Amino acid sequence: MQWVAAARHGRRPPFVGDGRGGGTGRARRKAEADGMDRAELVERLRGAGVPDAWYEIPGVHDLTAAPDAHYFLRREPGGHWAVGLRERAQDRDLRRFPTEDEACADLHARITRVPPAPPGPAQPLEALLADAEEGRRQAWRDFEDADPARRERHNGGGEATS
Repeated sequence: MQWVAAARHGRRPPFVGDGRGGGTGRARRKAEADGMDRAELVERLRGAGVPDAWYEIPGVHDLTAAPDAHYFLRREPGGHWAVGLRERAQDRDLRRFPTEDEACADLHARITRVPPAPPGPAQPLEALLADAEEGRRQAWRDFEDADPARRERHNGGGEATS
């Protein structure tokens, strides 16, 4: 769901590679060894749980309605293959490959790469919830302090107090 929200707001979807193709290289080497084509790529992406709206492969997996951001793999004039991110009608992070299987491996690696965990210790859920509750209380106090008339009504019609 993060991808859908990111695409709706024109932001780059999460897990986008660093522009060099992303992935660990192991997935790319495996796909290259298997000689993956576009149809098999679609099968693998679906098997990995990648939503169909995240990528477009003309002639094999066409988008009915293009989101603000999605990956693509297409054949270019001259026989080369291009992989990139289409963002607000602009191609970004574009890479070109001489073969279909290299392009498929690159797209697979980019779109299935799992980012590393953030550095530092994880905060326990109880601490996060306590912080959220304190934030809610502070927001309510700020709201009450911002309206002097409300403060007067709340204090029994007397003078506003600070």
